[in-house]
Amino acid sequence: MAYKNIAKGVSLAADHAKYITWLNLDTAGRQQALAASGYAPAKKAKIAREVGAIIPFNSGSSTAVFYNARIISATQNGVGAATGNTLRGLLANYTMNETEIAALAAGSIVLSGIKKYKFASLTLKALVAAATANSPSRITGRQYKKNDYDSVTAHFGKAAPTPGSSTYSSVVALIRAEPEFGSFTAITGNRYRFVPEES
Repeated sequence: MAYKNIAKGVSLAADHAKYITWLNLDTAGRQQALAASGYAPAKKAKIAREVGAIIPFNSGSSTAVFYNARIISATQNGVGAATGNTLRGLLANYTMNETEIAALAAGSIVLSGIKKYKFASLTLKALVAAATANSPSRITGRQYKKNDYDSVTAHFGKAAPTPGSSTYSSVVALIRAEPEFGSFTAITGNRYRFVPEES
């Protein structure tokens, strides 16, 4: 092992101690630490959501079997609204709202009581402002450039209401092919992340 890596041990140990201190804080303590670090809750994206349903990829069937889920609402206001609307549009074919659920043909099934099912998700991070100066980490105090993003995450599943042979990879490919996705990712600094569901 190189000596320069060994030398990092002291600073890493100090950062680790600060991280453990942070983990041991209660809610009030973390809020105070966040306020002291200059964190601004008003900048955090606030996305309105509504009752909806998703066909999980794990259903293993071409039959439309839905799980209840919270989806992005059509009405968005305030911080993160534009990013939320972009994400809602990208996932519209892979989620259903209450009105669409009510219009389902007889025989379609909506399962209730499925709590905390880990659906596949897509996160869009829109760059709001690039950092021009270093700021301290609220946990370790280390200085680094922290950009300001609007970050929004939403779940999705098979094509709704007719899943056919939808798979996670095929749906991801379709979303990536959407013009809105290309427009979003073409903006310098914007980021995205797909996460598969967990059965």
